[in-house]
Amino acid sequence: MNVLGFLFGNWFARAYLLLVAVVAVSVFVILEVGGEDANLAGVWLILVTLPGSLLASPVSGLVTGQLSTVTFFCALAISALINAAMISLLVHAVSRLFRSRA
Repeated sequence: MNVLGFLFGNWFARAYLLLVAVVAVSVFVILEVGGEDANLAGVWLILVTLPGSLLASPVSGLVTGQLSTVTFFCALAISALINAAMISLLVHAVSRLFRSRA
């Protein structure tokens, strides 16, 4: 099985990645438009990509300026892909378990 087939091979992983994409676009729009909740908009993206996103802040703190923001969002994207891989792994394990019992 190839990597893309593993990441996007089931509906649970696709739904998770779609959720992350919707939250990321929403955060981007909120940050561009501004408003009273603009300061906390990025928190939703961090919450959706937990637990890997806990490493995003320390990693982005190693660099400064605009590169810090790029590093932060790259770390969140990698975290989302790792989470999707874990979801796929869990779905494959559970489906294999059900097939072996039938």
